[in-house]
Amino acid sequence: MPEGSRFVMSFSGGKDSTLALYKSVLRGTSLGLISMLNENGTVSSAHGLRKEFFEACAESLGMPISFGKTSWGDYGELFNEKLLRAKADGAEYVVFGDMDLPEENCWHEAAAERAGLKLFAPLWNEDHIQLSREFARLGFKAAVVSVNPDKGMKEEDLLRIYDDAFIDEMLSRGIDPSGEAGEFHTAAFDGPMFSAPVKWKEGETRRIGNYITTDIIPIERNNING
Repeated sequence: MPEGSRFVMSFSGGKDSTLALYKSVLRGTSLGLISMLNENGTVSSAHGLRKEFFEACAESLGMPISFGKTSWGDYGELFNEKLLRAKADGAEYVVFGDMDLPEENCWHEAAAERAGLKLFAPLWNEDHIQLSREFARLGFKAAVVSVNPDKGMKEEDLLRIYDDAFIDEMLSRGIDPSGEAGEFHTAAFDGPMFSAPVKWKEGETRRIGNYITTDIIPIERNNING
């Protein structure tokens, strides 16, 4: 993505999405975030994070956020509507935080082209371990909010802070510390772009499909001017 480009971010709230946003802001101008929620509009489709958590993150990041309410069946159509609106507002690129994208039949590329935007994926094809270390060493903070026991994760890993110690332990357990294969999901709540940490408390832990998840509940909205 050329310097000075205007972009919109497909924002999951996780560590990879946050790192991709950071790398994009260094090159261009963010026009805002897009986060897709479930049909009820309460939690995200991907990571199961509360709408209120996204709102608190966007406030701390100083960026507008747009939500879509969708099922997986109409996800693509509603996401395209969000991208078309972003293009009308002046966006040139849509940014994704994926590390691994297919060379052919790439959904992300097709979604961008359909809306008349260009795709920027700053983490694509980069070394997973190096990106994991970079996130931690830049000073970002994230909590593990979802784990897949079928892929080596434990319930005790929930709410652990994603730092070098966690990365080292994942490697010692034979787990990709990026979690790119769905081993776990995270929620980023502090770091270089945040004007203040997003404060949260632990909510309910439950099993959803192959995952064990813990809800994190924002307890204080940030005061950007304070």
